[in-house]
Amino acid sequence: DDYVQVPGTSSYVKTVVTTTKTWNLAEADCEADGGRLAVDTNQPIHDHMTQMILRLGIYSDIPGGTGYFWIGGRSTIDQYHWRLLDGTLLNYTEKGEGLFHTNEPFLDGGCLMIAVFKAPDSTCCSGRWADNYCSITKWSSGYFCEIRLPA
Repeated sequence: DDYVQVPGTSSYVKTVVTTTKTWNLAEADCEADGGRLAVDTNQPIHDHMTQMILRLGIYSDIPGGTGYFWIGGRSTIDQYHWRLLDGTLLNYTEKGEGLFHTNEPFLDGGCLMIAVFKAPDSTCCSGRWADNYCSITKWSSGYFCEIRLPA
């Protein structure tokens, strides 16, 4: 449960494994530490989260819907428009764009998650985004908190 500096960045990230937190509760826990849910806007942070998931061995199981970790982003007007917690706006036009898994996003009013999908999934074994209802815990395996120091 300790924060670890992500090499090449001014960010420290903590991995929390729990199946009981909604997106809002996870964000509140991160804020209590002086941080926020991790924002996946650069390769070192993305790689760090992917490696932590791989190290834990918590892969996404699409039929079972497990293995997803909350990160810092929410959809705005629909599933293709997103605001990350650092204010970054992302706009997409179809599923599978950017870091989204090929079947994602699919919900309006969703919150952002990251997962590593097992082979034979074509995205194996890099972290891919998915969306989910912010108030649900069913598919969550935890979350990533981030404290970013001034550069």
